[in-house]
Amino acid sequence: MIESNGNVRYGEVYYILPARAVGSEQRAGRPGVVVSNNSNNRFSPTVEVVYLTRQDKNDQPTHVEVEPEGNIHASTLLCEQINTVSKLRLADRVGELPKHTVRELKRACAISINITADDLMDDIRGLIPQEQYDDLLNKCKCLEQEYQHLGAILETLKVQNEQLSEDNIRITAERNVFKQLYIDALKNTKFEGGNSNDQV
Repeated sequence: MIESNGNVRYGEVYYILPARAVGSEQRAGRPGVVVSNNSNNRFSPTVEVVYLTRQDKNDQPTHVEVEPEGNIHASTLLCEQINTVSKLRLADRVGELPKHTVRELKRACAISINITADDLMDDIRGLIPQEQYDDLLNKCKCLEQEYQHLGAILETLKVQNEQLSEDNIRITAERNVFKQLYIDALKNTKFEGGNSNDQV
């Protein structure tokens, strides 16, 4: 169990004890990733978490797929449900999300609380000269296009990988069948040869 002033960092995954289990020795709970900022995590007795689930979920912009790594199982982050919990409810540390998943986590949490790129750009508009703002805006648009392009490539690679996995399973099964047929043929040949020698 984490003390109220414990060192907890953004992107770390902990088992979250049920509220009724605080103060007991029970360790069962749901895994959740810390999404509150590290300043809050350092000084506040509470943290904000997003829970992970291993149940099948519909594809939504607030969902993030987590790949298995270490003690973290393949699961889905439900970023539409951001929960505030006491640090006393943080049990065992499971691990830490990789950087690319953290980027997706931040994007999904921003969508969940309705923070858009336009909102951020509006905040910046009054802080820098118009020329710099226009240049930054163009760069952001280019990055967004590149992000969408890379996302499309990733989806294509996932489909290809699934097809390769299916092909590999089929080829392995066919190989095993032919291997067994070959073994059976050898056995039958030896058996027939043995009968022929006995007759001579």
